[in-house]
Amino acid sequence: MASPDTIATLAELSRRSGIRRVHMLAWRDLDDVEAGGSEVHAHNIAAIWAQAGIEVTHRTSYAAGHPQRATRSGYRVIRKAGRYMVFPRTVAAEIAGRMGPRDGLIEIWNGVPFMSPLWVRGPHAVWLHHVHGPMWQMSLPPGLAAAGRFVEEKVAPRFYRRSPIVTLSNSSRDELVSEMGFAADHLTVVPPGVDQSYSPAGTKTEAPTVLVPAGE
Repeated sequence: MASPDTIATLAELSRRSGIRRVHMLAWRDLDDVEAGGSEVHAHNIAAIWAQAGIEVTHRTSYAAGHPQRATRSGYRVIRKAGRYMVFPRTVAAEIAGRMGPRDGLIEIWNGVPFMSPLWVRGPHAVWLHHVHGPMWQMSLPPGLAAAGRFVEEKVAPRFYRRSPIVTLSNSSRDELVSEMGFAADHLTVVPPGVDQSYSPAGTKTEAPTVLVPAGE
């Protein structure tokens, strides 16, 4: 998944920054039946960080047929609460320290934000893959869809102006600027790389770019 040199570099960055325990908050888990690219990306990064000796706790909503707590690819998974309650319950658990100590926090903003800038203390960053736009209408009744889109595009961004935000492509960055009003120089593009199985004959052509721990 990552070269020995990449793992060694991450381990050194973790040592120098003092960020050895990271909490990663997300809407869904990789084992959720509706998991998609965001969940695959979160899993890959968490697994790479775990290889580098970083203790990662991944908090998500409940995944049917799977235990509330598990260990996957070297990192801890906590699956609690449902589709909507995962947001307030996760925030409450973080504030109360029920998931243990942390040195840094990653919020994966997938439509509904965890509003981490209002309550988190210490190093943190936000992964924001894209604007959901018309996707709201595909999953919610009209009234709720309109409210969700309004919060995502007009209300929540005001609270994230000072939080480091990472997205995965230049097109997503442009969308976040035009639809959510972020300044382009406030967004960092970190391409996820190309998995070797998608290259010609399945040979590795380019190593994935790896996100460093929050705070670096």
